[in-house]
Amino acid sequence: MSITHVLFGFSGRATRFHFWMGQVAVIALLICLGIAGAMSMASIKTAATPQEVIGAAGVMLLVILAFLVLVTWVTWAVAVKRLHDRNKSWVWMLITLVPAVMLMWTGMTQGLQALLAFERSPVFVIIQIGVWLWFLVELGFLRGTPGGNMYGPAPDGTGVFSPDFDDLLAGEGYDVAAGKSFDAGTVSPAAPAMARSASVVATARQPRTGAVQRQGGFGRRNARA
Repeated sequence: MSITHVLFGFSGRATRFHFWMGQVAVIALLICLGIAGAMSMASIKTAATPQEVIGAAGVMLLVILAFLVLVTWVTWAVAVKRLHDRNKSWVWMLITLVPAVMLMWTGMTQGLQALLAFERSPVFVIIQIGVWLWFLVELGFLRGTPGGNMYGPAPDGTGVFSPDFDDLLAGEGYDVAAGKSFDAGTVSPAAPAMARSASVVATARQPRTGAVQRQGGFGRRNARA
């Protein structure tokens, strides 16, 4: 996986190493943002006319906006691919927006003073800490799905990927004929021992036979093979 796709692409999967590499890139961008902001403020202070002040302030706002967009893009791109590696949808990233949504809701319903009071409250601090702990543990420390999953093969060749079998590792399988659930990474327990491997390969290659259903939970793709 190229560094460009690690930082800017949303498809496929990313390892824990890719995640921490992305965090280093975000920190570097924030440092550059601080330097650019300081230079812009210096330009505003040294401006001799109102027009120069307005021009310098406009440049500063554009630079800050560009860096914020870039930081947000990189953060989400790396995090979404890491969630894919955990066999989860990008929807889980909405958890990180909970503190901002709570602040916006408080401000719109109770006013600016209530917003500032809630922002300083212990409840809001605990919520923020909880969200970021989830973000770091889920994406930075927990292992991804061994082999392939619903979002593609294991990144950078880690794990064993076989297109015939690993695409069945997404969740729970259901054998329609036997009426029983089983691990989708294995074959149906009702299938004859000699024919199990062949039946699973045929199911993987013919996705519309209706023989196996892969069932996921919240934030996971539901697929039917």
